[in-house]
Amino acid sequence: MKKFYTLLRYEVYKLMVSPATYVIALIFTLSIGGTFASLLYDYMKFEQGVPLVQMFSRCFWLPTCIVVPLLSTRSFSEEYKCGTFQNLFSVPVT
Repeated sequence: MKKFYTLLRYEVYKLMVSPATYVIALIFTLSIGGTFASLLYDYMKFEQGVPLVQMFSRCFWLPTCIVVPLLSTRSFSEEYKCGTFQNLFSVPVT
């Protein structure tokens, strides 16, 4: 378990130092905000039979499915570029 926390701390540190993480987070926030504003406008304009939260949860998966692979792919490419990719997958974590 000690190795897991060491790897987790390293990965979180790498994400927080990288400016690309903040750019991706900004794009994610703007896309979620735009989706919510669009849904809110439609909800106010037309009477809907479903609550706004339920409509938003139907649309939330799309930006999430785009941003999560962006962050993980970038992390894997950095590990591969630094030469620590094999170490990342060969460290036994129970």
